[in-house]
Amino acid sequence: MANDAEPYIAAVAEACAKAGLTVANYWSDDIDPRDGAITLVTDAGADPEEDWEKSRTLGWDEERGWMYGEPRNHHGELHNLLWLGTGALPDPADIAEQARKVIRGELSREEYRRLIDWTRWRDQEDDDGFEEELAAYRTATGTED
Repeated sequence: MANDAEPYIAAVAEACAKAGLTVANYWSDDIDPRDGAITLVTDAGADPEEDWEKSRTLGWDEERGWMYGEPRNHHGELHNLLWLGTGALPDPADIAEQARKVIRGELSREEYRRLIDWTRWRDQEDDDGFEEELAAYRTATGTED
């Protein structure tokens, strides 16, 4: 079975690039709960492994949606976590715009405070239309099985 989350993660990575962010790489995993991440760098020439201080992570899972984190150390531990979006599968352009505002320091104090607390939007076992929404990204990118 193909990784059915990858087209969605790829769509968010593409939206980040369109928003002017530098995408170093992305990955997804279809083990429950499905998850993935996008590595951004604050300097276009930075290597996220060597210049880890310049990397930023957008992480996603199917229950909590998107989060933003900054590296605490070279081992990949994150801090300054912020929870982006308004659901488990928000629009890619919305996530890209929120990430851009965070990285560029354009959030108001009120916006920043709203992003500090995370919410569990759903459970992986929910019968809530999530599967159909996720499959729409596979169809849109032509990556159906």
